This record gives sequence, structure tokens and C-alpha cells, in this order.
Amino acid sequence: MKARCVVTWCLVAATVACAGGAPGGDASAPPSDVDERPPGCDDVPTGFTCEGSTLRHCEDGVPSLLRCAAYTADAGTCGLVSPRYGSYCVAPDGAPCRMAVRHGSHDHVYFASCAAARSGCVVRVTPGLDYESACVPEMGTCDASLVGRCLGTSLVTRCERGMPVTYDCASFGGRCDPRLGVCVGVAEGARCGASFVCAEGLSCAQVRRGVSACRR
Repeated sequence: MKARCVVTWCLVAATVACAGGAPGGDASAPPSDVDERPPGCDDVPTGFTCEGSTLRHCEDGVPSLLRCAAYTADAGTCGLVSPRYGSYCVAPDGAPCRMAVRHGSHDHVYFASCAAARSGCVVRVTPGLDYESACVPEMGTCDASLVGRCLGTSLVTRCERGMPVTYDCASFGGRCDPRLGVCVGVAEGARCGASFVCAEGLSCAQVRRGVSACRR
């Protein structure tokens, strides 16, 4: 009898690159018409399928269930994104779209597809160094050429199934620099990292597992 595992969801702060709905994919790569999704495992079919509001897929040889509603404030569900991208978690405007998942010894971050056409996922950092997110209308469509650019105060960090995912530099106390393609001037005490550069006189230091902040 084969052992079966189920991914357990938890609210943690992490950032990974993933594109086209496939965890761990290259965020900067344009979507392909060729099906390069991982093979299934056990009775889980290739790609992503819906069981009610749950997304069923195979990751690292483990059949996994992602409960879409749990990380979209019960506003989202699982559904067909498009014939090209298949099924995934979908969320309406105003609902959370960033979904942080504990996967073994590390964390994965998934992004629900915003259901409305041209809506995108905007992520902000809170004073407690956690992340909050929402589907925002009229963000436009996304391809590789948009990654690293600024949309207003936000930095486009990846495309997810043709949807822009942006991080609001203003919530970090900084601004989006279109020349460097990063958030610069991040304030003391705010989160920092490769795309979030501390203001002059501050350095980026780890403050807890998986979280760094600007410090003097």
C-alpha cells in the first residue's frame, strides 16, 4: 500500500519563483504552448485538477491538495483559468491572492489567479513584517518583458498565468526604481531582500526564520 501525503497550509512569509501555475518554475519565462507540467503521481493526473474548491496536483512525487478557499478569505475557489493555463485557484477582486505553503523543510508561495480580466495580484508588507495581498483591477496582462518594471508604486516581480504579480514598494517605505528594477530606499524595520534594497545607512539582516529587515 503506497503512502500518501497531503500538503499542510500555513501562513508564513516566503518568496519563490513560479510561473504558469507550476510551483518552482522560472518567473521570468514566458508561458509556453507546450505542456511541460510535471507527470502525475499515484492516482493524481498530470497537471492541476479541481475537486470543489480544492486544487489537486502532484509535487515532488507527492500528491497534494491545495485548499484555495483557505487562503483567499473564503472568497476564492478552484476553476478553469483558461484553455491555455488549465485549472488553478481563482480569486475575485479584493480577495487575497498570495498563498504561502509549508512544503517539507521549506516554504513555497503560490499565487491564485485573479478571476477578472486584466486584474493583478498586489502584495504589501505589514508593520509586523508579514505579507498581505489582494487582486486589484486594471493591472493589465503580463509577459516576461514586464518583469522588473514599475506599475505605479509597485514592482512587477513575476507573471503568473498571464497575470502580473507586484510588490508595493511604498509599503516597504521605499520606491520603485525603473532603472534598477528593484524597490529602493526601504525604511528601517521594513522587510528587505534581493529586490528590496535598504535606504542608505541601513543593512539587511535576518530577524527571524526566512525574514530579513533593514537595520542600522
